[in-house]
Amino acid sequence: MSSLIEAAIERLRACGLLDLAEEIAARHHVTLDEVLGRSRARPETNARFELCTRLYQRLHSYPRVGELVGRDHSTVIEAVRQHRARRGTFPVDEATKNLDRLFCARRSR
Repeated sequence: MSSLIEAAIERLRACGLLDLAEEIAARHHVTLDEVLGRSRARPETNARFELCTRLYQRLHSYPRVGELVGRDHSTVIEAVRQHRARRGTFPVDEATKNLDRLFCARRSR
């Protein structure tokens, strides 16, 4: 276990959120080390995305969640967005897709 993962576990423990993280890891059949690690395999990312979402629902702060799990706040924002999209609770609508296309088109000019 790396020192970064150990530090994240200690931060979760200090906030009383370690049980939540362990529960999510167990439900996804992965270890807590894998959830907090850097793997991009689907089971680990699903668990990581759920953890970020559940922490955000409790803390209402992307930077705080990022600090707890050892990620940048923008990574947490994307994790929450991905989790909601996969669960069908935060669909990306056509208007959002069109804005993305427009923004990207302006950038390339």
